[in-house]
Amino acid sequence: MTKYYSWSVDGTQSDSYQVTVMIFSGPPDKDDSEYIGEFTMFFDTLDDIKVFLDEGQGELCRFKAIDSELRSLIGEGGG
Repeated sequence: MTKYYSWSVDGTQSDSYQVTVMIFSGPPDKDDSEYIGEFTMFFDTLDDIKVFLDEGQGELCRFKAIDSELRSLIGEGGG
């Protein structure tokens, strides 16, 4: 199932940047999309946000590579 999200960065309420990610069952701008939840993180600088996202993307790529390799091994087992 595909998940959709929207996110915002707010630096007006404190010295930190508040990053909020909201998760939806469909495109957030559609009336039938259901709100699933959200998470909020705080960062000292905008560069810290970029580093977090870059590192997260790297971790996701490594996970996908390992997942693909494991799935191919399962396929080779002749299940």
